Amino acid sequence: MIGKMCCNTCASLDRERKEMEPGNVERYYYGCRVQGVTRKAIAADEELEHQSCEHWEAADEQKLENRGMAVELGKDLQNLHDRWKQIYECGGTDLNCPDGLELNLLRSRMVSQKRQIKLCLLEQDYPASYELELPALVGNRYMARKEEIAAAAKKALQRYKENPDYQWLIQKEPELSERERKQSGICYALGYVGQLEKAMEQEDCVLMRMHEASEHYIELLRTCHDKVSRIMEEREVVKNLPVKKNADKNTEAQPQIPGQIDIFSFLAS
Repeated sequence: MIGKMCCNTCASLDRERKEMEPGNVERYYYGCRVQGVTRKAIAADEELEHQSCEHWEAADEQKLENRGMAVELGKDLQNLHDRWKQIYECGGTDLNCPDGLELNLLRSRMVSQKRQIKLCLLEQDYPASYELELPALVGNRYMARKEEIAAAAKKALQRYKENPDYQWLIQKEPELSERERKQSGICYALGYVGQLEKAMEQEDCVLMRMHEASEHYIELLRTCHDKVSRIMEEREVVKNLPVKKNADKNTEAQPQIPGQIDIFSFLAS
């Protein structure tokens, strides 16, 4: 166990130094090797259980008890180093996050993990990973494999532009109404291609990396083609339906002939 993070278990607590609270002989402060004295005056030592600060460090007795945690703490720190190296060389998996941001977050976690080891273990029990050099900060916009990502994006864009579904959708898009565009998702499908073009112009590797797996977008174009085709077919059916003429405008609507199908049933079928 790490031990409760309170003044009572802190290595900086100096019990040999005791100061009475001014004007109150029943309350006192213990000495603190970091802050001079504890934060609040107490009437009994048990109250130390409810005080702590950011300078807490386990007492030596507690660090001896924590010796069994050294392997686990060291393994966690090693995993952070391994993950950092992998992302730095090969890139991360978060499609919305630059590699540099992930790397610096991992570095911050390394700092916290090393501090945890220092606060909870005796120096002779520090794991081997504690001695690993802390990686340097990188730019938040850093991206691994930039040339590889750019080459894949160029290939993907060419593939989209040559795709028969894409070319057909480009031709049909002006013919659709606003409602039909929303219903088919054509703006969404074609927008990805435009997004990639813009990303290449701006050298935005985060967006370009999304298109390394271009099969997803090829399938999106095919699906959109099918939706637009159905919409246009349904439009033609409605257009060619005969207009029902009433013999007398004042007469009430005639009941539907049994077996006759109305337009909504026809479209649903």
